[in-house]
Amino acid sequence: MFKFNFDIEDADDEASIIDNSVEKAVASQSEVSQNPFKELPVQHLLDSLPSQLSCSPITITLQESADTIHLARRDLFDARFQAISEGTGVPENENDALDPHSALAFLEAPSDLVPGVYEGGLKTWECSLDLVDYLRSLEQKGNFFVFGKRILEIGCGTAVPSTYLLNAIFSSTKQDKDTVLHLQDYNDSALELVTFPNILLAWYMSPASASFRSTVSDANQSGENDSPIFPPPDPSSPAEIPITTEMKAAFETSLREYRIIIRFFSGSWNTFDLERTGGKYDIVLTSETIYRVDSLPSLLDLLFNACKPAASVTPPDPDTTSRLVLSSEPSYLCLVAAKVFYFGVGGGTTEFVQAVEQSRDRNGQKAEVKTVWEKNTGVKRKIMQLAWNVT
Repeated sequence: MFKFNFDIEDADDEASIIDNSVEKAVASQSEVSQNPFKELPVQHLLDSLPSQLSCSPITITLQESADTIHLARRDLFDARFQAISEGTGVPENENDALDPHSALAFLEAPSDLVPGVYEGGLKTWECSLDLVDYLRSLEQKGNFFVFGKRILEIGCGTAVPSTYLLNAIFSSTKQDKDTVLHLQDYNDSALELVTFPNILLAWYMSPASASFRSTVSDANQSGENDSPIFPPPDPSSPAEIPITTEMKAAFETSLREYRIIIRFFSGSWNTFDLERTGGKYDIVLTSETIYRVDSLPSLLDLLFNACKPAASVTPPDPDTTSRLVLSSEPSYLCLVAAKVFYFGVGGGTTEFVQAVEQSRDRNGQKAEVKTVWEKNTGVKRKIMQLAWNVT
């Protein structure tokens, strides 16, 4: 097991810790069967919610403008409490500590991953915030549109980029076309304990929840029922959000009204089934997923196959006959955010670029890697854009 010590929760801890179980974890890695591809239905995730969520703000300072973005995220101690209260993860012996369903074992352990068993999805990592910074800059420049797109976040964990995008959709006018958001993480427990709660919080903190909150407020003021008190939607402040049947129903209604199709998938990258998810994507995002060199082939294969190929486009020119023009830019956006080097596990951006240069997709196409965002002070980090079949 490895300790990165670069997650948001443990930002003040600079020590790199490898505990006494690391040799066993690494030695047994080849014996651990990879989690197979599986979909977790939204109804299952709604049923897995506790009666209340405790959340705190994540503050993202934009690199170009120094403006700030606030997003609500479920508190790690709250996820820990749920794991304890539901008995999901109290290991009875050493072998049970490596059970992928033992969420509490990972919440309590001084480690951030067990290769092939737990991949760090319960914590928030800096590079996911970097993706929000870069996506916001693209939006401000008019170079990024999310409506009507198919979006995949690989290794989503606390899903900070996806919650940002979802909040933006819920904060805009309703669209006349579907936006598809798919979230993938290795562990079921990460999707249940942090990913989906954060998605629900993104809705609650948006204007889309106003109708529900107004209805509850009116009922409370009139004394019609004993509904719990819902706090104002302020992502910049800690809050405790009651979870009720009515709230869940309102969330699902908003998904339909805003034409958002959201799905959740667990399992290893090499088992991800694009046929079952509906095919390729317009936007593919991943952060903090290149820390282990031996996992790069499966990640690259998924990135290669998940991205839409370059396409012919019809320019809007009413004065001339419509014609097809081959785009010189990819018709998809594929972003990989990562630290330059991961202490203790050997991965980093150099190894990733080398792996990309040595790889080909199923059509023999080579990828191009371009650094589009970087931070060179403190823990050095980058966002890389990948493209295939660019003329």
